[in-house]
Amino acid sequence: MAASLLQQLFTTGGSSREGCLFDPKASCADVSLVCHEARGAALAGGEQAFFSVRDARRPASDQSAPLGAACHLRAADLETTLVLRLWAGSNQGNAAGGGSRVVGELQIPLARVVTQCHGMLYQTWIS
Repeated sequence: MAASLLQQLFTTGGSSREGCLFDPKASCADVSLVCHEARGAALAGGEQAFFSVRDARRPASDQSAPLGAACHLRAADLETTLVLRLWAGSNQGNAAGGGSRVVGELQIPLARVVTQCHGMLYQTWIS
């Protein structure tokens, strides 16, 4: 059913599957990442979960967002690793300096996503 829904969206929306991917000969790509939920995170009273993502080769690329929102990294080198962190805190604005704490971390090698996951991780459960 999911495949037919995607097919319908691509055929009726005037776009194609290729529009969601990147040129396999390219050395970099724009990346969008959404963390929809975080189960089992140890949150204290009044804390909320949010996430941050950065290109491991470019520390200044770090950006944070509430769960369900997207972070966009432009021109990420396909040989880099994305560092996704799950945070707990009362203020999502400045993850590292705002009194928030890391409650989980995931490192995603983009080369592996390209070669083994057809360029995307979609609805993937990671525990």
